[in-house]
Amino acid sequence: MLQGLVQNYSGLLATRFFLGVFETGMFPGAFYLIGMWYRRNEAQKRYSFFFSSTTLAGAFGGLLASAIGKMDGMRGYAGWRWIFILEGLLTCCVSFFLYFLLPCFPEEVKWLSEDERQYVQARLRIDQGRSALERPIKLVDVGRVLKDPKIIVGGLMYFGLIVPAYGYAYFSPAIIQSYGYTRIQTQLHSVPPWAAAFGFAMAIAWLSDRLKHRLLFCIFPICVSAAGFAILLAVHDNRNLQYAALFLVAMGAYSAMPVIVCWFNLNLGGHHRRAIGSAWQVGFGNIGGIISVYAFLDKDAPKYIPGYAICISFVALSGLSCVTYFVMCKVANRNREKSAFRAATRAAYPLSAATAPRFLTPMQIRCLSDDMRQAIDKAVSSAPVVLFMKGTPETPQCGFSRASIQILGMQGVDPEKFTAFNVLEDNDLRQGIKEYSEWPTIPQLYVDKEFVGGCDILMTMHQDGSLAKMLEEKGVLAAVEEPPK
Repeated sequence: MLQGLVQNYSGLLATRFFLGVFETGMFPGAFYLIGMWYRRNEAQKRYSFFFSSTTLAGAFGGLLASAIGKMDGMRGYAGWRWIFILEGLLTCCVSFFLYFLLPCFPEEVKWLSEDERQYVQARLRIDQGRSALERPIKLVDVGRVLKDPKIIVGGLMYFGLIVPAYGYAYFSPAIIQSYGYTRIQTQLHSVPPWAAAFGFAMAIAWLSDRLKHRLLFCIFPICVSAAGFAILLAVHDNRNLQYAALFLVAMGAYSAMPVIVCWFNLNLGGHHRRAIGSAWQVGFGNIGGIISVYAFLDKDAPKYIPGYAICISFVALSGLSCVTYFVMCKVANRNREKSAFRAATRAAYPLSAATAPRFLTPMQIRCLSDDMRQAIDKAVSSAPVVLFMKGTPETPQCGFSRASIQILGMQGVDPEKFTAFNVLEDNDLRQGIKEYSEWPTIPQLYVDKEFVGGCDILMTMHQDGSLAKMLEEKGVLAAVEEPPK
């Protein structure tokens, strides 16, 4: 709103700076929160609808700007000042209501009953697992997450599309006006591409969720956007074709971006990893906005050949990054499957009691703090069956954790009586749980607050039937429905 009241360039820079500072966490925070409410095959439509709010804002913004622009000269203010003042005032008013309307995590909301909260948590736990112990994110956590090359590639996927997307958002009015339209006609002609982008994005999201696939629904819109820029780069004497190409640019860029964000976010297991990863992807990607500002210069009008060429290059970068990310995920999944196979093979030759590791070496022993012991006590008592593992039940990060999840699944453990903690999210937890149980390996299983053992113990108990007997005695198995008579 203050942008409409500034009187010099310095004031404009100051207002733009603080606008960026206070809105920087909006998008990654919203994506993070959405991911904590919906399962993988439900999330894309929600991500796309939220992300496409920008396209709806572009559509309505064009209509609103054309109307507000007629206020030029009122109270001594130019039309562009009234646009900032009125639209900023609306945002300020809405923000007061959002403080009370935005939900917390499923575990914390008060407008759900206890049974409803447990239901939401159970269905998400099956799909995503549980995070590590709740604690503030430290700098070492950020470094640990960013060591994963897939995180870096995820940022490049988004970065490659930010340049053309911001370029279109910033300069489409100038491009449209270069076709010979008046200022008001330009605002009105900017609306249809945004509206088409919203419809196309929701169609892509629905198909992606329906088919439970992401890569092709990133690549296809990226190709659509590239085709639009190619037309703009090659054609300069056909106004209708050039205007149609703007539709392709908006539809492609603004449909691929939410799929990329959803795909990347839901592959990040646990609260900490997802929070850091989503902030990295959006934060790093938005650097592309700096490039887009200098892509379309006045000296290049009306053809804007350098700008279109830059956008095609970054669209290609995004497509290549998507394929690279897909291959890296496939390789990681294959490695986990091989580890699981080795763990299953090892089950045929379980360790004897004499050779099984049971005590920490002197190098592993350190003082377990009272705070960590209390936190682990709380975690162990959080459910009848608790597994400390590497990764989540949906995406285990080692073969032994995967094998343990498979064993518990074959035993028929009730999902509502089971929870898992990802030790990769918290190095203190990873070391502390070993000292807590005096068992040097991960995963570790607790049943009814009692330590059962690691993966090798579970395999042995699974084979001799003692695990099934214990779980049945503890009453943690899912009820079996009788077939209808």
